[in-house]
Amino acid sequence: MNKCVIDEKTHELIAYISDEHENIIKDGYEIINFGNNEPIFVDIDGVVYVKRDSFEIKL
Repeated sequence: MNKCVIDEKTHELIAYISDEHENIIKDGYEIINFGNNEPIFVDIDGVVYVKRDSFEIKL
């Protein structure tokens, strides 16, 4: 798996996430690995946040 997160307007790389290569992340951003679990998102006034240290476990 290779995923790029880019700025939609400028195409600037924000993050490169890979199973095979070293990950790249722009300063001021963070990669959170939830493994096979689903992250929990919360919408506050139209801005979507990740609830840190919270995830849904699929049984």
